[in-house]
Amino acid sequence: MCMSIARTAGMNEEDIFRLVTSNPAKTLGKENEWGYLYVGRCADIAVLEYANERFDRTNKTGPQINNEKGYRCVLTIADGKVVYKD
Repeated sequence: MCMSIARTAGMNEEDIFRLVTSNPAKTLGKENEWGYLYVGRCADIAVLEYANERFDRTNKTGPQINNEKGYRCVLTIADGKVVYKD
């Protein structure tokens, strides 16, 4: 949902994906292990689709953010195994 909100607010996809992959890895000092796809590295992968995935984030004290489209996970691979498939 946070990624969907960021896109609705106008953030571009490259920045959104960086904010949920390489930036957290760097913050945690794990950029040599996590956050990037390179040959020979371990990888847990989520395949996302920007589709008709309505979301509504309403806060009593702030603005309402909603959209008819949002990101949804269609496939997750962890430790080399498919752990979720839509």
